[in-house]
Amino acid sequence: MLFSNIDHLDAGLVPMTRVAGYQFFVGASALDMLFAHMEMGSGTGEGHSPELQQHASLAAWHAAHAESGLDNAAARFLDLAQLVTNEFSHINEDVKAKAPFADAARRIDIPPDSPIVHQMSDMLYRANIEGVLTFLANDIHGIAHRVGILGGRILQSMKVQDYDYDEAHLILGVWHPLLVRGQFLSSVCYLAARVAA
Repeated sequence: MLFSNIDHLDAGLVPMTRVAGYQFFVGASALDMLFAHMEMGSGTGEGHSPELQQHASLAAWHAAHAESGLDNAAARFLDLAQLVTNEFSHINEDVKAKAPFADAARRIDIPPDSPIVHQMSDMLYRANIEGVLTFLANDIHGIAHRVGILGGRILQSMKVQDYDYDEAHLILGVWHPLLVRGQFLSSVCYLAARVAA
């Protein structure tokens, strides 16, 4: 698992973790295609040429699929958080007692003293894994919402406008930290499981 991989800590978490990760990357792949068609949908002085309209239409289509995929992923991560609360709360102690947070950061090539590592480590101690999963799910849902609005605007104008690119840059700005947080959680759980073994 590449994103929010907590199933190393207990095999009972494997099925739902797999589904959540799968849904996340389905949404991510559609998001990539949205940005790809936005790149091809730009042009100055070309008006509403058929080619630009086609790329705008495809950008809007992929935006709708990204919104749906990411919303599904957010729902699955909330389900996973509830499952941890109900049946697997013991994994929180494994993480708190055994996870080498600095090593987990180095394993994914981020500085151990980075703000994201401090934030995530603090959340794992205070809010437990289910709190972190809920936090990630809310971030994913927020991105899905923004992508849906972006796609709707592109579909309405049938052209990618300058302000659409501004919004895409903002989305990418929150997307990257989300990926890092998910990778860090995966790395923490992987190392905690190895120590426990």
